Amino acid sequence: LILTIDRAYFALTGGLERWLYRLVRKHGGRQPFGWTFDLAQVETQLDSFSRLSDVSAVSLTLPDQTTMRRGSASLSDATVRREVPLVHMEDGRPRMLGTLALVNDLQHEEARFRERLISALAGNGLVILLSALGSVAVYQIIVTRRLVAMAGQLRGVTAQDLRSMPEPVPDPGMAHSARGDELDELAASIAVLQATGRRALHDSDNEHRQLRSLMNSIPDLVWLKDADGHYLLCNSRFEQFVGVSEEALLGKTDFDLVAHDVATAFRDNDRLAILAGATRSNEEWLTFAHGGERGLFETLKTPLLDAQGRAVGVLGIARDMTGQHRAVQALRDREELYRTIVSQAGDGILLIDPADGAFVEFNDAACAQLGYTRDEFARLTLADLQPDGDTEALQVWADHATAQRAVGFEHRHRRKDGSIRHGWVSTSSVQLQGRWLITAVWHDITSRQQADAAVAEERRVRQTIMESIPGVFYALDAQGRLVFWNRSFEEVSERGAVELAGMSALEVFAAEDRANVAERIALVFSQGHAEIEADFVSKGGQRRPYVFTGASVLIAGQLMLVGTGIDVSARRHAEQQLKQLNTELEQRVASRTNDLNATLESMGIGVTWADFDTGRFVYANRHMADFLGYMVDELLSLSVSDIDPSLAAGGYPEKAQAIRRAGHLQFETTQRTRNGRIVPVEMSVYYHASGSDGVPRLIAFMSDISRRKEFEQ
Repeated sequence: LILTIDRAYFALTGGLERWLYRLVRKHGGRQPFGWTFDLAQVETQLDSFSRLSDVSAVSLTLPDQTTMRRGSASLSDATVRREVPLVHMEDGRPRMLGTLALVNDLQHEEARFRERLISALAGNGLVILLSALGSVAVYQIIVTRRLVAMAGQLRGVTAQDLRSMPEPVPDPGMAHSARGDELDELAASIAVLQATGRRALHDSDNEHRQLRSLMNSIPDLVWLKDADGHYLLCNSRFEQFVGVSEEALLGKTDFDLVAHDVATAFRDNDRLAILAGATRSNEEWLTFAHGGERGLFETLKTPLLDAQGRAVGVLGIARDMTGQHRAVQALRDREELYRTIVSQAGDGILLIDPADGAFVEFNDAACAQLGYTRDEFARLTLADLQPDGDTEALQVWADHATAQRAVGFEHRHRRKDGSIRHGWVSTSSVQLQGRWLITAVWHDITSRQQADAAVAEERRVRQTIMESIPGVFYALDAQGRLVFWNRSFEEVSERGAVELAGMSALEVFAAEDRANVAERIALVFSQGHAEIEADFVSKGGQRRPYVFTGASVLIAGQLMLVGTGIDVSARRHAEQQLKQLNTELEQRVASRTNDLNATLESMGIGVTWADFDTGRFVYANRHMADFLGYMVDELLSLSVSDIDPSLAAGGYPEKAQAIRRAGHLQFETTQRTRNGRIVPVEMSVYYHASGSDGVPRLIAFMSDISRRKEFEQ
């Protein structure tokens, strides 16, 4: 069953109106004779009215009936009464049935309002209290967890964690943002503290790295020990000394690292520095374990004190003094050397007072050169040494003394025996103890002057010899330039001395000869001697055949080529005539040779001609070719070393020179045929200086001695 509700029901605000609506909705229109109520039902309805929250009492007045009342019997004066007439429509006419009165006592309503207010306040207070307690509990849990997390985070933080933290990025808006709670402030403070610790650690690490870099970069040895002598740190230079790394060194003592006596000395110096309470230095020779370096070191040891002034360690620094030690020693040696040089020098060395010419200091050579003892020379002055009171010479000394610069001049001195010696004097001024003195070194040049005179005479004699040499004479430097020459060289070359000075020697040769001449010049400087025949070409173009010889000579410390050239024009003319005659003779010999070859071949003798320099065959008779299994043309493409096994390993040049020196050699050897067979032969070889073509040759006669060898075996 679905009941519909009229929209007007929702417009009703009072409880009575809604009740009447429901009543009519339920019962209206269903009673055939209208509505009927009995007394019990009416009372029940009145009881239900009285139980309404906004109804304190209810009464029903019916005609000719006693008024029926329900609800509170005692009402205050502050009441609200509302009466509702009960009308029944009958035949379209209303009929009054009675009056229903509803009364609401305002005092009861106020009491109920107070009860509801108190109940609401109590309920809300309880809710607020419970909410507050819950919030406090939740906040307590959150705070506890955050504090525990912060404590755990701080408890586990190490220095390395702080170092590895990222650099905090500043937030420009943080300064203007709202501040958080105390935990946020605490977290922010912790973050700031961690960032500060990180920066402090990084700054400390940077300072530590800079300090370590400084320690490792200095050449000194640096180390630190505690009061008991245990090493706390050192630099890389000290690691080289002890031969172990710093990590392996920490905690050890000197007795763990070096010999016992050395360690004892180190430890004693540590104790002395602690007892002195100040830096203490000593020099000691140290030998490095790494590399074996040994040097003299100045060691500075400084005690480290705590706040109470107690020694807690010793800082050591050792500086290498080997170079300074060597420099001081070298200076002492140099002073001793200078003293020795001055005292033993061959030249006289003096220190002269220009005011009176007295000798302030002098070496032994100064007095010995002039024939005086040291005591005698000390009583002399500069004027006593001048020959015949030469005042002009004294003035020269005075001028040089006032010049205050190094000067040199030639001077004469008188010996004790009255003889005069020539000397070269070098002077300079020096200031000693506030006064100017003259340092003088005189070198006796008497012998040199005599030698110069001898040299001049020798030069005159040499020039005479040069001019008397037949042909041209010359000297060249290492670059092939003319240094000196005789007059004949100028006449043949048609050039003057000015033009020849420094000119290349190749310019006086024909163009086609210059390469060979340059090669021979180089040969002189490398091997000491060479010769060549070439045309000497004058400035005017006249050519003359010359034979030039050259030898390397050391002149004034410079290696030079000194040589002569002889005109061979007459000899060349004779050689040309001889060559022509030789050609005619060779032609006759050739005709006779053909006859001889026929005879030799009939006798079983092989004949070959070979180039002397290369050993290559230039002629072979048929018997020789047949004996070795070659055609004649094939044999002419070979050399001696190709058929003689004993000369295959480069022995031909030595054998050829032996034949040239002897002129003729006869010997036994073996030869290899074309098919590889080794055959014993007897060779008779002659050296022929030159044929018509001017090339030296070896002429060989070969005989097969196989049968003889078999018979001998």
